[in-house]
This record gives sequence, C-alpha cells and structure tokens, in this order.
Amino acid sequence: MTTGESAAFVLRDADRSRYAKVVSHEHATDLADERDHITWLGDAGIPVGAVLDWPSAPIRELLSASRSARAGCDHRPMIRDVSAPASS
Repeated sequence: MTTGESAAFVLRDADRSRYAKVVSHEHATDLADERDHITWLGDAGIPVGAVLDWPSAPIRELLSASRSARAGCDHRPMIRDVSAPASS
C-alpha cells in the first residue's frame, strides 16, 4: 500500500496491473473527478486504464468487518485496470 499524490491510499495487486484508490470522505469529490476524467479520456479515444468498479456505498458499508469501518471510517474506493484501455 502506498499513498498517492491525490491523498489516496493506493492498493495494488501482485502483478501491479490493477489498483484500488481509497480516499477519506473529504477527498471523495476529488476521486470522483478523477474517475470522470478517466472516463472522458477513454470516451475520447485516448488509451487509459478502465475504471473497473465504483461502489455507490461508502467502504464502511462494504467492509463492515474491518477495524477502520467499525471506527466510523467513511472512505470510497475506486478500482482500475491500468493495463487495458477503457471501453466506450
């Protein structure tokens, strides 16, 4: 796990072809803007990694057993495949 320039926690899979970004509630709008920008670039024909998942619920609701969730954490993840261009 690393911290990205956007204040997101970045979790990468073993082969580093996919990653998840998790941000605090305060940065959720920034991450949504990044998602929209990536989608726009892909729709414009520019090769970018596809957004694989964008949960509608805060991660607290998705990971109810995690310690941070029990502490009242309100983070939102974005999961992307960085190896494949986004499909239109």
